[in-house]
Amino acid sequence: MNIYLILLLSILICVKAFILSFQNKNINNVKNKLTEKTTQLMISLCYNCVYIYSLCNIKFNIIKNTINRPFMLLWSYLKENKILTEKIINTIVFIDANGNEINKILKNNVEILELACKKNNYSGLFLMDKNVETECVNNVFYTSFPTTFDYNISKISFISIELEHENKKYSINLKNNKYNYYIINNCLNQTFFKYYIKNILKIPINETKFDYKVTIIDNDVNIITLFPNKYLLIREDDYQIHFLENNIDK
Repeated sequence: MNIYLILLLSILICVKAFILSFQNKNINNVKNKLTEKTTQLMISLCYNCVYIYSLCNIKFNIIKNTINRPFMLLWSYLKENKILTEKIINTIVFIDANGNEINKILKNNVEILELACKKNNYSGLFLMDKNVETECVNNVFYTSFPTTFDYNISKISFISIELEHENKKYSINLKNNKYNYYIINNCLNQTFFKYYIKNILKIPINETKFDYKVTIIDNDVNIITLFPNKYLLIREDDYQIHFLENNIDK
């Protein structure tokens, strides 16, 4: 009797082991199938998303070009025949001895401009003149109020300009797609460099003691060094170095 009982228990244990093994295999198979299907679904979904985006982008560009073309042709016709003209707004920016902007006035408003010149204690001013064709703003720097705001662009450009202040070095770029400081009679002096670092580079400076050294490499690979007692005056085809004792006529 005991032998049959032991034999029955052995058979039951084997059957249970077989069932568990079968279940594990089924679970693994199901997992593998689910993983495979999920991967295929994700690949298909990504492909369809890329396809739909590309198709929408193509359709959008076709519609945009179709709509824009008549308007562009109309705009060109109106401009060529001087039916419409673009109004260019120039701004005058007054700056103090520390390079801070203290006032902004539209150039067209002559009365307010003259009044501001009398009231503001300024060390320089910028004419910011936007070029409509290139979207670049010509920045004309004056050390005193000019008799005329007419200006010409210089032909020179420097290889590099680097300003060193309190053991830190800053790159000075006089021209890019947004602005141009290569203007005839623009003066690169202490006030200009204070303005540039504060308003273009957005970096605070030591206003109490703004000691600096500017190293310029021109197109002939000449090295020019400027300190607070020297300034550079941009000309049409070259530049001039002056000491502060000389007056800047502008």
